[in-house]
Amino acid sequence: MARDKPLYPNLGSLVWHRLGQKVQGTVWHGAFCVLIPNYYARITQVRPGISALNVKVEPGTGKLSDMTLKSYVESGDVHHLDSRFVEGKPDVVVAAPNGLGHWSIVLLDREGGLIDYRSSDAIETAPVSEVGEPDEEYIRGLISRGENETVEFKPMPMGNNVRAEEKRRDLAETAIAFANTRGGVILVGVADDGEIEGVTLPNAEDSLRDSIMNRTDPSIPVEIRRVIVDQQVILLVWVQKSTNRPHLLKGQGIPYVRAGGSDRRASRFELDEMYSDRDQPNSGLYGQLSQFRFQ
Repeated sequence: MARDKPLYPNLGSLVWHRLGQKVQGTVWHGAFCVLIPNYYARITQVRPGISALNVKVEPGTGKLSDMTLKSYVESGDVHHLDSRFVEGKPDVVVAAPNGLGHWSIVLLDREGGLIDYRSSDAIETAPVSEVGEPDEEYIRGLISRGENETVEFKPMPMGNNVRAEEKRRDLAETAIAFANTRGGVILVGVADDGEIEGVTLPNAEDSLRDSIMNRTDPSIPVEIRRVIVDQQVILLVWVQKSTNRPHLLKGQGIPYVRAGGSDRRASRFELDEMYSDRDQPNSGLYGQLSQFRFQ
């Protein structure tokens, strides 16, 4: 194994990281894997809340009315639910009346064939344009899952002392890691353990935006939303996966990537990958595979 390349315990882990396609129930022994896209439909968003999952599906060649969404939800006890789509309405709400715990969903075609799936160990944080106006339920849902590959909790930097500057640098590092990896959302005003501390600084949105843009190279634009939770202000800082990667910590030239619930320096292999993808706007699994044509 090369020293400058990341560790993958098996081929399935490599496929998951590089193509965003998780393969379950398969043991790989020096196998060669070919992924053929299913253009029938795909799950584009799963938005967990306190007592429900909001699921959005994008149809391709298939009809929504021919599809079924099957759910496994731990909500006090276990619930198995089948949901059907109405043509033209790609959204489904999966209820979890006793609180949302572990969950898994699969999208099936008319014959019961697997189209797509998601589970609670692989939550995608949707861009702000897809979420709309986030509410208290949305914030509590993010907090309940804890910090992960697309969610980070941060205190609000205040003052001009050394500690405040460290917090601003930490904020910029996480923004860089999100932009260089899959994107994500920073909840400012939430402690590491999920306790809501709130934000009291006037013009906090401008301060956060400046802290990130002035410490990143190239500068990372962000979208910020203000939500009241327990009568305290929480700021959601959305960072999109960048098409201008890699981003570095200004003045130090350090690139960061997101790994689990923490930030780390990018490897040489990961930097090479970012530069090679820089001019390719369709970088996700569907974007990559849609460039192929099958005879």
